[in-house]
Amino acid sequence: MPPEGPWGPGRFLEDLAAGLCREGDTFGAHLCQLLTGERTLEAVDAPSSLVCLLGVEHRSPENFASLLEPLALHLSEAFEYAVRVGNADTLFPTIQPFKLAHATLLADVGLTDKAGAPGTRRPSTSSRRCPRTSSPTLSA
Repeated sequence: MPPEGPWGPGRFLEDLAAGLCREGDTFGAHLCQLLTGERTLEAVDAPSSLVCLLGVEHRSPENFASLLEPLALHLSEAFEYAVRVGNADTLFPTIQPFKLAHATLLADVGLTDKAGAPGTRRPSTSSRRCPRTSSPTLSA
């Protein structure tokens, strides 16, 4: 992108995102925020996070149930895939808990093949590449 100024493309996208958010278009606002290149999928509990899952306003407690909707996860996974195509070393560990919750819901209704039950599917690349730390609680 060309150098930023008061009317640069990044500033335009930020202003557009703010306007879309005010109008209730969360998905459009998130898309603009991600297109600036300044943001990525952020932790749901980070005070400064704007985009946790695409299309869900996670900063409002009444929307917390929406964090488990499959569409939000699928859109976020599509974004993750697109970024990883450009840079295979990019990781999005902040969406792993939502992937786990979705897999648990699938397994609960008997869709273990789609949930990725052991032996049915390889684990995602990002979960294999996340740093592993030794925890006395988990090792016991």
